[in-house]
Amino acid sequence: PRIGSNQIQVLLYETESDQSMRLKVRNQRNRALQKKKTCSICLERSHGTKYCPSLPDDPDEKKSILYKYRACWRCGMFGHDVAECTEARMPSLIDPPSVPIDLAQVDEAESPFDNYCQQLLESIQSTSQSESKNI
Repeated sequence: PRIGSNQIQVLLYETESDQSMRLKVRNQRNRALQKKKTCSICLERSHGTKYCPSLPDDPDEKKSILYKYRACWRCGMFGHDVAECTEARMPSLIDPPSVPIDLAQVDEAESPFDNYCQQLLESIQSTSQSESKNI
């Protein structure tokens, strides 16, 4: 995958347990997003409560109505606010491990493949050194 016009992200090896954890978090997030999309006002699954088309367009008026009925911005249900919500926070996505490679340097090198391999090696070494400092 490209991250800029002259850079790509090269995916690194990840263990089965790392990959399993990343996919578990993605599934939890998808389930949380689906719950958030059910409107407590009209019960439609196409939008969340704060985006209900039956609410007024004026943001201040909309906010006062949702505040008056104590609509939770996290789960979309009425009767409590976000500070009292028992719904779990949405998990953050975990990206697979990767390192950036500068394609401009690879293209300009006398031996592009050797340059690519050297950049990959240096990126992995610097990543592993910074990770070992955090331990």
